[in-house]
Amino acid sequence: DLRNLSGLGRQTPGLALVTILAAASMAGLPPTFGFVAKESVFAELLQLGAFDPLAVGAFAVAVIGSVLTVAYMARFIWGAFATKKSVPLCTIVHRESPSILIAPAVFAAATLIGGLAAPVLDRLLQATIAPATEAPEHLALWHGLTPALGASALVLVAGAVVAVALIRRRSSFPAVPERFSASHLYWLLTHGVDILAVRLTALTQ
Repeated sequence: DLRNLSGLGRQTPGLALVTILAAASMAGLPPTFGFVAKESVFAELLQLGAFDPLAVGAFAVAVIGSVLTVAYMARFIWGAFATKKSVPLCTIVHRESPSILIAPAVFAAATLIGGLAAPVLDRLLQATIAPATEAPEHLALWHGLTPALGASALVLVAGAVVAVALIRRRSSFPAVPERFSASHLYWLLTHGVDILAVRLTALTQ
C-alpha cells in the first residue's frame, strides 16, 4: 500500500535509482530511449495527420496515454520511495542480496544507453529497411524545435500537474469490484483457453 510506505528511498538507494531510471524511460523523459521512441511516434503521426484523419485520432490517443503514463509513474515513485510527513518510516526486516538488482539495473541502463546512442541505433535500423519512396522517422535525441517536441513538453507538464493532483488527494478512489477487475478478466480468459485446450486435445487424440 503506497500510503503506508515512507522513507524507503533513503533505505534502499540502489533500488530507488534503478526504479527511477526505468520510470523515467516509461514516462518518456530525456535522455532515455523512452523519450526517443515517443518523439518518433509523435513525429510520424503528425506527419501522417496531414493526410489521414485517423492518424490525428491516433495522435490524440497517444498524447493522452502519455500524459497518464507520466502521471502514474510520478505518483508511483513518490508513493514508493518518498518520505511522507504523516506516515511512520518503514522498517526493513529482511534485506535481499544486492545481486537481485543486477537484472533490472541492466535493463534500466540499457534504456539510458539506448537514448544516448540513438543516432547509432538509427543507422543500424535504417540499414535494414528496404529502399522506399519516403524514409521512416529517424531516431534522435534532438530533432530541433518541432511540433513533436512541443507535444512532448505538453505531455510532461500535463502529466506533472495530474501527478501533483493525485498526490495531494487525501481520499482514496472507490475500489472496483473484483469480478470487474483486469485480474479477474485475465483469469476468465486463461481459464477459457485451458478448457478449450483440454477439449480440443481430447477430440483430436
